Amino acid sequence: MQTIERYIPSKTLRVILYTLATIFAVLFIFGIGAQFGARHARFTFRPEPLSMPGFGHFGFGGAPEFPHLMRPGDGHGFVGQISSVALPTITAVSHDGATSTILLTNSTIVRGARGNESSTTLSHGDMIVVLGEPHSSSTDEIDARFIRILPPPSPQPAQN
Repeated sequence: MQTIERYIPSKTLRVILYTLATIFAVLFIFGIGAQFGARHARFTFRPEPLSMPGFGHFGFGGAPEFPHLMRPGDGHGFVGQISSVALPTITAVSHDGATSTILLTNSTIVRGARGNESSTTLSHGDMIVVLGEPHSSSTDEIDARFIRILPPPSPQPAQN
């Protein structure tokens, strides 16, 4: 402190310099945080053409990653609403009207809002996301590896 007082004898000037140094440090830290945030956003939500092919569109810009279930390039999936259940087969309709048959196996993982679920909890009207492989006999059938039951949408307020 004595060396600073020797070079900058005015107390007012020292306070001004300390304040500017503090502001600079805060802005520098904020800038680093903004850079990390921008980079995270860039890698989290990829535009549709860069996401997994054949997976569908979620409306927020990209498909989630399930690295323990899928390898890049072998993805096949479906997003839609269950129209009929006759286990081990489920028929579902996407938002654009495309129908797909989903075939469940003993190794199919079914998850809901509370964690792992049984395939018997799947019912008509449930919104689901399916990851799997195309069935060998048909292009409209999916051998499901993973099914996620989405929570029902929250009610929207009435528009006046």
